[in-house]
Amino acid sequence: MAKRISVINFKGGVGKTTLAYHLATGLARFHDAKVLLVDMDHQSSLSDVCLGSKEWKRIDKAGDTVSKIFLSFVSETQEMPGSEIIRLNPVHDLMAGEDGDSDDTEYYYLEVVPASLDLDTIEIELTSTHQGSPIRSEWNKRTLLCRWIEET
Repeated sequence: MAKRISVINFKGGVGKTTLAYHLATGLARFHDAKVLLVDMDHQSSLSDVCLGSKEWKRIDKAGDTVSKIFLSFVSETQEMPGSEIIRLNPVHDLMAGEDGDSDDTEYYYLEVVPASLDLDTIEIELTSTHQGSPIRSEWNKRTLLCRWIEET
């Protein structure tokens, strides 16, 4: 049975990113649990840690981030993304030695959906966008991520 764990706190500097990263890697490495990390922080620190700065910047520039989920609501021309925004086994390349060899099994089940620096802008766009009745529109906004996880 799938479980969802959220690490949320509005105060900065309390260890949200560190807790989320270590919880996810611990579950993946020591319990062989399939873990999907979804980085929702516009600072994108978790994405940077999991993917490395160079790879995260490439992905962000291509637009293959969690932002696509929210853009599907804001823009009528943008479709809800599929699994293409999920990065499989992201920690592998960072853990590989100089010979490129790594123990793939350590973090094999860890996946990440990277964040984007554009999340602040998209949040503002979301607040000003409505589709259909106001109540239904607000519900749809608040459940976008859950809907995407269920459908993907």
